[in-house]
Amino acid sequence: MEENLCKIEIFKEGSEYIARVIVETEGTKELSRPTVEMLLRDLTVDLEYMFENPAREEGTEP
Repeated sequence: MEENLCKIEIFKEGSEYIARVIVETEGTKELSRPTVEMLLRDLTVDLEYMFENPAREEGTEP
């Protein structure tokens, strides 16, 4: 069965690229970068941290 982990919206406002990440357990986070490449790189890092860090899930992170 599929489970939605998050919703991601990517848009351009002026000269900035913006990603809005909505996670049920984390709330909403926005990233803003001058290039789409930088935005996607940082978005990937943030998503990996959110979903692959077991300490966050268990609440044992410092």
